[in-house]
Amino acid sequence: MKVLWVICLALLLFSSCDMMLYMKDHFSPSSPLSVPPAISLSSVSTNQPIFNETESVETPTIILMKGNNLHYGIPCFGENAIPAILGEYKLEMPEDAIKQSDADSPLLINSWLTSEFIYLSPERWKERTSLERFHAMEMIDDEDLYIVLRFPDTITDQAKWSILFCIPKETIDAGITDVMINRMIQNWTLKLSYYISISRNESQISLPAVIAF
Repeated sequence: MKVLWVICLALLLFSSCDMMLYMKDHFSPSSPLSVPPAISLSSVSTNQPIFNETESVETPTIILMKGNNLHYGIPCFGENAIPAILGEYKLEMPEDAIKQSDADSPLLINSWLTSEFIYLSPERWKERTSLERFHAMEMIDDEDLYIVLRFPDTITDQAKWSILFCIPKETIDAGITDVMINRMIQNWTLKLSYYISISRNESQISLPAVIAF
């Protein structure tokens, strides 16, 4: 009987030693040099899409496709070199509201932001009274709708800014209404007004990236 107990104790001790050696080989802490470096923030791509085009929108939305670049020359004012910040937007419409026949042709809305004075001839431009708080004018040129507005004098240091929007005929035909256009412009200028207020100089102004209306 004693011999049996001795044999069992020997086997138990042998198994414990094996387990300790296994744990040492497989679970010993890594040295600092063997720890993989943390992911560098600079290695993370910043070119993530701001909108997933596979998702349908629930409300009309414009997405900045190209912008924040200084551009010389704005439409509707003949040949000119007026400096402006150009924004090229793509319009996304709810599926039940869109009337577009060619799904491969994007619906566009463009904007030009300038601090230069622009003269609006009363012979070509008429007042757009539906935009509150703004002195807005509009005209039709080649069936495209152009709207110009200035920030009101009540917004400190922003009255010098003029904004020109172009809503192409194809975009209008797709189902965007005057009410939608007004909401878009009001939401766009509200966000832009904030960006201007926090910018130290004109070169730091950023156009709104996504506007739902």
